Amino acid sequence: MMLHRFPRLVAGVRRLLAGSAILLALGIPAMAGGPEDCANDKLDTAKRIAACKVVIEDKAATSSDRALAFFNRANALADMGAYDFAIADYGEAIKLDPKDADAFNNRGLAWGYKRDYDRALADYDKALEFNPQLAVAYSNRGMIWNDIKHDHAKAIADFDKAISLDPGNSGVYNVRGNAYLRTGDYDQAITSYNQAIFLDPEDADQYYNLGLAWASKGNAERAIADYSQAISLEPNHVQAYRWRADAWVKRGDSDRAVADYDQAIRIDPRDAETFRHRADIWRGKKDYDRAIADYGQAIDADSRDAVAYNNRGWTWSLKNDPDRAMADFDEAIRLDPNYARAYNNRGLIWSEKGDLDRAIADYDQAIIITPGDAWIYNDRGRAWASKSEYIRAISDYNVALMIKPDMAVAFRNRGWVFSRKAQYDSAIADYDQAIRLDPKYAVAYRGRGWVWGRKGQYDRAIADYNRSINLEPKYADAYGGRGRVWLYKADYERALSDCDQAVSLGPKDASAFACRGLVRLYKAQYDQAFADYDQAIRLDPRDPGTYGDRGLLSFYSGSPEKAQADFEQAAAIDPDGAYNAYYAIWIDLARRHIGLPGNLGNVRLDATKWPAPVVRLMLGRQTPEATLAAADDPDGTTKNEHLCEARVFVAEFQRLQHRDDEALRLYRLALRDCPRDFTEYTAAFAAMRAMGKAP
Repeated sequence: MMLHRFPRLVAGVRRLLAGSAILLALGIPAMAGGPEDCANDKLDTAKRIAACKVVIEDKAATSSDRALAFFNRANALADMGAYDFAIADYGEAIKLDPKDADAFNNRGLAWGYKRDYDRALADYDKALEFNPQLAVAYSNRGMIWNDIKHDHAKAIADFDKAISLDPGNSGVYNVRGNAYLRTGDYDQAITSYNQAIFLDPEDADQYYNLGLAWASKGNAERAIADYSQAISLEPNHVQAYRWRADAWVKRGDSDRAVADYDQAIRIDPRDAETFRHRADIWRGKKDYDRAIADYGQAIDADSRDAVAYNNRGWTWSLKNDPDRAMADFDEAIRLDPNYARAYNNRGLIWSEKGDLDRAIADYDQAIIITPGDAWIYNDRGRAWASKSEYIRAISDYNVALMIKPDMAVAFRNRGWVFSRKAQYDSAIADYDQAIRLDPKYAVAYRGRGWVWGRKGQYDRAIADYNRSINLEPKYADAYGGRGRVWLYKADYERALSDCDQAVSLGPKDASAFACRGLVRLYKAQYDQAFADYDQAIRLDPRDPGTYGDRGLLSFYSGSPEKAQADFEQAAAIDPDGAYNAYYAIWIDLARRHIGLPGNLGNVRLDATKWPAPVVRLMLGRQTPEATLAAADDPDGTTKNEHLCEARVFVAEFQRLQHRDDEALRLYRLALRDCPRDFTEYTAAFAAMRAMGKAP
């Protein structure tokens, strides 16, 4: 925040030299002037300095006169920015008059311009020691306490003293307002600024500062009024335009904000921050090209503006250009190695590229820098979830919610993880919270709809998908989710209609085509189903599930060779995935249907975990009855699922043994008891149709 101050409180206390005319030193032209010229601050600086030199070098001048000459020449030198020479002359004046409070005060100012603030404070202390009534020294010292040392209590105490000594000085009220503003005491700041304005109603800076106080207090309307008054008094007040633009943004009037940023840029076309702020508005309007152009202008104005690089990077990501986004985030981090947001944003790009380990490394660094940012924990939680490290994901979401208990997105994301862990009640509780916090959160309704579908409560699922679609009528995933629920309810026409809509809204969304492919499988529209799966794979060639679904379609439509290839591809994409044992079983079945020997004996699988009993069955080491018994898991959360899978795989085994009646019995039981979204349910359905026993 930029705070305006009244001009230099003491440009130099000006005192005429005492005594009568002094003879000019030899060699100095008479036009060089005398003591009056030395003290005349309206005279050309060079002439003033020459006049003071005459007095200083005049051996007939008294010590007092020479002290005053050094003092006045120091003032002139300070006006030129020659602070080292000014400090030397103030020092000479002090040697001649060791109790000259004005000289100490003015030397303090010179030290301040050189940013040697400790020496400046020491000189102000001396000035006040010799003249406790010197209001200006209190003000000058107060500004160092306020602006440099950030000891606002000491600053306010000095400003209070200055006001008690000089109650008509509007500038001191103004800087006291600045100090109160920095402490967050906005009411006191407003009181001080109002008093400053009462004393000097024509000072644009004081209205501007009052506007800052109202903005900080959250009153954008009054802030705008004061910024406008500042502009009316000073039409080129660039800061008033900038901050009025920010206030328009807070009021949601982006067009007026742009107009004010335009004016600020007209006045100061090299201010990076103004370009950045205008770019933020263009980004919010989804005018990404204009936003990128403005961020580029900001970078041209300040090549070390890390924020501009970060924000441009984020805009490139919104334009689906992750490589340019990455380059900008890299540069932002190079410029500011402690820029947590840039690390977090780069982590998001790594996540998008599928490099989750690098993403997590960036999130880790962001958390080290800013451990209290809930969003970073949320984003790292998403990365852990994408790696199926659900415990770590939940831990991060827990921290995010501890920091920000009203964070709807963290509840939604944790709900998603609970749903993947089959902790459906916990998932629904989190989705409920997300929706309570944000009743228009379409994604949360869709997520809860998915969970209701997993629980077999299809009407509730459809109701949530309906709400999601009502909130976002172009939400392709919600149509796809609802389409699958219609499929589970065997309402194939509605299912196809919703999946069609998902494809229409998301023509580059692989899951929409996979949704429609599945519906067409159930409708026995195999050619069209293959076309949809083919397109889904073209759009996302790294999704093992789509290869698995297409493999299943090939398996039951008489192409076991193609099925084998797809199952092998699915297994190759995620060799350590949770479904690899299942793919290995399907590969084995496909090979046997081709007439090749099974190969499960060559696959390394965990013999202690499900579906190990099915593997033993296929290897001839266990009977079908023992396999079905092994699926009777005492854990009620998995018993039905394991039994569903066992029935279908045992049925496939029985078909290989030409025991079709037993296979049919098991398929029917699978259709009765399997969760409708299980691959095995679809397999049982397709198998019965292939056997001429359509359900």
